[in-house]
Amino acid sequence: MSVLASPLLEPKPLIIDTHQHLWDLAKFKLPWLGDAPEVLRHTFHVAEYRQATRGLNIKAVYMEIFVDAAQLVAEAEHVIRLSRDAASPTVAAVIGGRPESPRFAEYVNRFKGDKEVKGVRRVLHEAETPAGYCLGDEFVKSVRQLGELGLSFDLCMRPSELKDGMKLTELCPETRFIVDHCGNADPKAFRPSKSGDEKPWHTVDEWKRGIDGLAKRPNVIGKVSGVFARLPKGGGASDLAPIVNHCLDAFGPDRVVFGSDWPVCLLGGPLATWVAMLREIVAARVIGQHDVRMVQPRDHLDFALKSLHETRVLADGRREHLDRHGPLHAPVPSLVHRAHAASAEPIEDHVVADHQFLGLALANSRGLEASQLAPVGEKCRDRFVRNTASHQASERILSFLR
Repeated sequence: MSVLASPLLEPKPLIIDTHQHLWDLAKFKLPWLGDAPEVLRHTFHVAEYRQATRGLNIKAVYMEIFVDAAQLVAEAEHVIRLSRDAASPTVAAVIGGRPESPRFAEYVNRFKGDKEVKGVRRVLHEAETPAGYCLGDEFVKSVRQLGELGLSFDLCMRPSELKDGMKLTELCPETRFIVDHCGNADPKAFRPSKSGDEKPWHTVDEWKRGIDGLAKRPNVIGKVSGVFARLPKGGGASDLAPIVNHCLDAFGPDRVVFGSDWPVCLLGGPLATWVAMLREIVAARVIGQHDVRMVQPRDHLDFALKSLHETRVLADGRREHLDRHGPLHAPVPSLVHRAHAASAEPIEDHVVADHQFLGLALANSRGLEASQLAPVGEKCRDRFVRNTASHQASERILSFLR
């Protein structure tokens, strides 16, 4: 059966969660957890994650949990085994590391042959890591080595120190960086202060300068994560929209990924609520008058779909049309766009982009419903299109076989 003749089905879109935490307090010591809210001071296995994501079609990239330094190897080996388990939603990992250590090279090289390891993170907002910590000679040397190994480095730092992250990305041009948690933005900074509110961690202008500077670096992408955990009591999507929208505007559709920050997201509410709020925010960019954007044609579908890490495979007709007719000045399509894949098709038919699975292509897609292409112009209305998901921040495409 040809693509154009395929039946239109409605599977749940696949979400790639690039920031999943799991911890077993019987196995690992997390020094920071002692001062954390009670809701986090429990063990969180895959079973709890499955329950939290019930109703969602989701695959996850494990994010290190800042264990005691003596347990870094044990944590990495544990999550590598987990990522190799065909029954697990976790398919890859960013492991912990201490780039400031002279023995970092020895540590990271032991995982050189483990394809499940995609990068390293070292949390930089702890008391032991003051401003400028990531710019030390040993630290910079280690982060450069990550680039040589094809591994990334996650920037998780104070909003006031994003300029240090900017400098590090300049000193390590061959290493890919991911800005965690929207640069640790504080939603309180973006709304009028109320009686009893704590003082925001930063000013709006300070944060925007940091994000804009990082976004200008070609080896940096942004991660929309973390901010839901900081949602003020009684807050909603409108409190997070200024942060998410600025990150999407600054980095663009090819350089933004989604992260749940499970289970830390529980500080703001259920994981499913965070996903729903993010969908609401992105949808509002399309339907709000001030948010209608005139973009190049190759970005029309890319923006709406890749921004939520839901790139779909479409049919080849659109590429052919775009090459022939040039730009279409129309609003960015909303999230009503869905790929239609037969539910029986297994996950191994998906192809994902390298590093934290930047985008997703559904290899056996059945295309889009014709009427859903109206936002991109009448000439495309009756065409089925394929988006091959070219990602500037990704150097190669991986096939992951479950």
